[in-house]
Parts: sequence; structure tokens; C-alpha cells
Amino acid sequence: MTAGAFPRPVWLSIGLGLFAAVAIALTIFGLRADALDAAGREQTDLAIVVGREISASNRAIDTILDDVNAMVEAAPPQNSLDFRRLFGTEAVAR
Repeated sequence: MTAGAFPRPVWLSIGLGLFAAVAIALTIFGLRADALDAAGREQTDLAIVVGREISASNRAIDTILDDVNAMVEAAPPQNSLDFRRLFGTEAVAR
């Protein structure tokens, strides 16, 4: 054996260690890519759900405003007291 030379088993263990490190790195990057894809899909699904909820809220608000408009057209308030009588009831607050 020459001075400064590593024996064959040492080179083999270094090579196997490097191979394992590369394999681990590739696995981590693969899992990261999978996680990013899943997060993108979940974000899209969440956006769809939020959009539907906002749409339902808008429809409910439109219904309430249509009811208020109908009440005002049926008996338009002439002053603030009429306005309080018309809209200051518990039924309107619900």
C-alpha cells in the first residue's frame, strides 16, 4: 500500500455514502414537488369554495335589499320618525 492512498473498502464506503446522499436529496426534491402540486390543487379547491360562499352571501344580501326596497316603495317614509317606525322593528332587524 502506498502512502496517502486509501484502501479499496474506504473508497467503496465513500462512494456508497455519496450515492445515499444523492438518493436522499432526489427523494426530498421529489417529495417537495409533490407537496407543491398538492398545495396548488388545495388552493384551487379553496378558491372555488370561497367563491361559492361569496356568491351565496351576495344572493342573500340582494334578497334583503329587495325586501327593504319593497317596504320603502309600499310606504315611503316622509321623515325620520316614519323611517324609525318602518325599519326600527325587531322583524326588520332579523
